[in-house]
Amino acid sequence: MPRPLSLDLRQRVAAVLKEDETVRAVAKRFGICVASDVRIGQLSRSGKGLGHARMGGARAPVVEGSLKGIIDALLAQKCDWTVRDLSAALRAQETD
Repeated sequence: MPRPLSLDLRQRVAAVLKEDETVRAVAKRFGICVASDVRIGQLSRSGKGLGHARMGGARAPVVEGSLKGIIDALLAQKCDWTVRDLSAALRAQETD
């Protein structure tokens, strides 16, 4: 899984970019992708700081309404459902 670039590396990249070096040359020099280099330059120019943003963006699925009540009732009966068994039980509840 990819990791964010270190703050030290980001600061060095930003410093070289301020010296009017081309984005592609800086990316090649530090062994990073051009897109990361562009983003670091944009952050540096905007003054927002060079710290990395939170990685990932997926949110956990949210179950609401009557389905939540059905799932809670099923989990109260048995707490160690497999996903397949819980799915089958939910389908059986819908057909009733």
